[in-house]
Amino acid sequence: MDRGRWIWLLAIVLSLDLVLALGDNIDAVLRYDRGAIAAGGWWRLLTAHMVHLDLHHLVLNELGLVLMWALFAEDYDAVQWCVIVCAGALAISCGLWWLSPE
Repeated sequence: MDRGRWIWLLAIVLSLDLVLALGDNIDAVLRYDRGAIAAGGWWRLLTAHMVHLDLHHLVLNELGLVLMWALFAEDYDAVQWCVIVCAGALAISCGLWWLSPE
């Protein structure tokens, strides 16, 4: 396996850990908040996927990321991965917006 791809994975995992470690201040700016999105905080449609409820939630998500990385990291280049991740995040957020308005 390409060592550079695993360094990217480590950077992503550490970034997610940092978001949780920074606590409620950063959480309030990044999380999915329907009212804030309606008021113009469109970035939350993407950044909400970096916020985790607690350490257990974060670890489960990171384990899933490591598994996906181990299986598919070499199948796509960096630009394709960015498109895949952003499209997936936007699809989930739009689904929440339209299908779960409460």
